[in-house]
Amino acid sequence: SYSQNQWKHAVESAFLCGMLAAELRLDMKIARRAALMHDIGKSLTHAIDGSHAVIGADYARRLGETELVANAIGAHHLDEPFNSPYALIVAASDAMSGGRPGARHEQEGSHIQRIDDLALLEQRINQFVAEEKKR
Repeated sequence: SYSQNQWKHAVESAFLCGMLAAELRLDMKIARRAALMHDIGKSLTHAIDGSHAVIGADYARRLGETELVANAIGAHHLDEPFNSPYALIVAASDAMSGGRPGARHEQEGSHIQRIDDLALLEQRINQFVAEEKKR
C-alpha cells in the first residue's frame, strides 16, 4: 500500500477479501471488516514505535475487536502467526491490492516478486483449507 491512497487501498482490500471469503465459504463480513482495518496502525506509527501491523492489532484488541479480526490485522505482514483463514486472506488481499500494476510507483522486478509472494500465499491458504477439511 506504499504510495497508494490509504482509504482506496483499504476499500479495495476489503472488496477482494470479501470475494476470497465467499469462495472459501467464510463469513464475508468478518473478512471485509478485517481487511478494511488491516492498516489502521499506520495512523498511529507517528506516536508509537513499532510495526503498523502490531500497533493496529494491539489497538483493535484494546477496543474490543474480535480476535479473528485483530489477528488478521497483526498477521498481514507476518508479525503474528496466521491463526485463522481470515488472517491468510487479509494478507492475500493486501498483497493483491498493493501488487496490481499501477497501484504503486515501482519497477517491474518488484511486481514479479509480488506475484511470487501471492503464489506462496495461495499455497498456504490451500494447505489451511485442506487441513480444515480433514477435521
